[in-house]
Amino acid sequence: MKQHVLFKLFTLGLVALVLFATNCAKPAEQKDKEVIAQLTDYLNSRDPLGQFKIDPATTIVTLVGNNRYQITLKNTFFITDLTGVVDIVNKYISSKDSPFSELDTSRMEEVILIYGPEDNYLNLRSIKGLSIENELEPKLSSFGGLELNKIGVSIGKITYQGQDTRDSRSSETVEHLKIDLSGLTAKKDKISILLDIEKIGKVDAGKEDHNLSDYLMNKNAPRPDLKKALETGAAINDLNIQLGKVYLSIKKNGSKICDSSIKNAAYLQFMKPDDTRKSFKYGQGIQLKNLKLSIPGKKEFQLLSHVKECCFEFSINNLSPGATLAFLDLMKKSFTLRNQVDSTKVSEYTSLVTRLLFEIMKSKVYMQFSISPFKHYFGEMKAVADIRLYNLMAGPIVKITLTLFKVDDILNKLKEADVLSADTLKIISGIIERYAVRHGNGDASFIYEMDIHQLRKMLLQGNPLIPPTSHNFSDFPHH
Repeated sequence: MKQHVLFKLFTLGLVALVLFATNCAKPAEQKDKEVIAQLTDYLNSRDPLGQFKIDPATTIVTLVGNNRYQITLKNTFFITDLTGVVDIVNKYISSKDSPFSELDTSRMEEVILIYGPEDNYLNLRSIKGLSIENELEPKLSSFGGLELNKIGVSIGKITYQGQDTRDSRSSETVEHLKIDLSGLTAKKDKISILLDIEKIGKVDAGKEDHNLSDYLMNKNAPRPDLKKALETGAAINDLNIQLGKVYLSIKKNGSKICDSSIKNAAYLQFMKPDDTRKSFKYGQGIQLKNLKLSIPGKKEFQLLSHVKECCFEFSINNLSPGATLAFLDLMKKSFTLRNQVDSTKVSEYTSLVTRLLFEIMKSKVYMQFSISPFKHYFGEMKAVADIRLYNLMAGPIVKITLTLFKVDDILNKLKEADVLSADTLKIISGIIERYAVRHGNGDASFIYEMDIHQLRKMLLQGNPLIPPTSHNFSDFPHH
């Protein structure tokens, strides 16, 4: 009896399913086409420089919520005339014709996104198998004596995080970015260059005040309250892009002439309050670990190029809220004036640049370059350069400090490795002995100071430095 009842329920379920499919398949299919068409129109309206080519026959549409659809695009093409912008720039900086074609086409194996037709909500989830190739016109794309004839770019996968692509807080992770270049030398040797980056990802430290960063991109956004930002320690911009393993290979006529690798690297960019919370600092930086270079038959290059860890940073410090806001206003104006005539641009920019320079002079800013740490196969060092400009007429005041840690160990390792000639090692040792300050812990340091308008204040280790008249080291003062 129980089996008979289950059979009836099963039969009724099948009938209901058939009836539902018969009556609803057509409208559902039509609805999918409407959603795809609206999505295509919206995507193409967002970017006037490009156009998406979407095939409805291979597109999968799934309802995932109220007015929300997950859409999977297969073998989608994006055609852009962005290279037209490059052509315009190229005409200003070169009399040569542009090597780029008028249109570029990129192919994407799969794109997954969430779309809301009623409010044009768009949340891009991932892109797989993106690739683009560009055949270049011969003899028009000279690069360091190399005539490029082909450029190829491919990305294994891009994964997006964020609620909406209109949200400035959205970020992405790029996996397996490859850039492939090929061309001919003046002697008609075939050169191929491959750059392969395992992963690119943004690290969000949660320090940014997005209301401040939105001021640059949103035309109607109110001017930011930078004094409040100093009080809270909120950054206007605090970008940290992490790179996985980076590999570079160069071949000549099919044979490898050079290859290098970096275990991981990072790019930093920031505009944020300094430690005093009284002013801002703006800067950029590059970090890398385990850099290796290999050239067949040149073992010394592998040792000399082996950087275990390095961090290079550049910063402009002591920016007052007034100077910071003047900088932001100049950046914002550069976006809004893109389509205006040159005379308007010059007038607007001149006023903003004058204001920025005035605020910078008031702030008494200083620039700083630093390499710290710098850990090499042969030893460790750090270098810091401070450049101060108190007014435009006085010129800069420069102080450079270089420290070599355990300097004797460095010299001994260089000698044992036999990567430098005896004469070169002698010159290096002579410079260290003559001009470096030796410390009890085995370190050695150089301190160089210069006031460009007071040459007598050009000092090395506190002693006046007279520029040499020849390559003879005796022209320098003894320590």
